[in-house]
Amino acid sequence: MNIRLTGVTFVTILFIGLSSGKRKEPQATSNSAPRTSRTPIRVPISRSSTATIQAAQWVAPRYPKDALQNKVNGDVTLALTLDENGTSKDISVTSGEPEFSQSAIEAVRKWKYAPFTQSGKTAVVGTVVAIHFGITEDGKPDVSAIGTQIVYTDDNVTAPKIVSSVEPEFSAGARAARYQGLCGLALIVADNGTPYDIRVARPLGFGLDEKAVEAVKQWKFAPATKDGKAVPVSLNVEIQFRFFGTP
Repeated sequence: MNIRLTGVTFVTILFIGLSSGKRKEPQATSNSAPRTSRTPIRVPISRSSTATIQAAQWVAPRYPKDALQNKVNGDVTLALTLDENGTSKDISVTSGEPEFSQSAIEAVRKWKYAPFTQSGKTAVVGTVVAIHFGITEDGKPDVSAIGTQIVYTDDNVTAPKIVSSVEPEFSAGARAARYQGLCGLALIVADNGTPYDIRVARPLGFGLDEKAVEAVKQWKFAPATKDGKAVPVSLNVEIQFRFFGTP
């Protein structure tokens, strides 16, 4: 999956403010470092260096009528670009069933982000959204989304690009409790494109931190480059787990 990165790294996702009093779970890490003789380039990411989706501006995807009547579940993953105004552009389906894709695209087109700013200027960034269309035991639609965004802030280094990725999943406990929010990870992408030293920088709990780490461990990057040579870089990733409505 190719994602357009502008001045940031695998760093941010769609996110909404987290509720207070969340239970913290033990931090999951992945510390197996690939062989490399270089010191990772540390890329400082401030909280202001993120494109944040506003909670009031999530629009729930419409469950396709035929799929709902036939109790068919489905998943759609979208890649999109956010322009300088935080508006979704160039939305494309990277995977998913056709009967759900149009509904997902129509909803995401209406989502509104706070513009990403870098050095006082707004910039274009890329993001990925995975939407799950599910049905409860009593036949009601149960739609959820996980958004992952990458932001990279070192203009002197060509940002790493995702070659392949696995989207995180909700834990059974979080899905049962309708628990949602933001998980933040810190990691290093080696000069061979392998992510390692994955740490939970902002715990969410309910098993979602472990789910996020488990997914990111399977990602593969085209490495960052500096002066034409592959270099390891330090990144931040924020993943938003979101439910739509109450089944």
